[in-house]
Amino acid sequence: SAYVLICSAHPDTRLEALDIVRKLGVTVDGVASATQALDAMQRREIHLLVLDRAHPPADMPQLQQALTSDHPLLPV
Repeated sequence: SAYVLICSAHPDTRLEALDIVRKLGVTVDGVASATQALDAMQRREIHLLVLDRAHPPADMPQLQQALTSDHPLLPV
């Protein structure tokens, strides 16, 4: 089944997005930082990364680098 990861530094935005995706019947987790996102990516296959552009994590450059080098085909 599909697995979606929500990445937002803003707790309310993250919780709202989690609720929306759960209602679609999709497995979803939320993280607040690039470090947490990268950890989740190592633990299981992610099919979609939803990135909050209004509230990006402080360590966003680390996530962008990993997406470019290690996960270039991951839909964001």
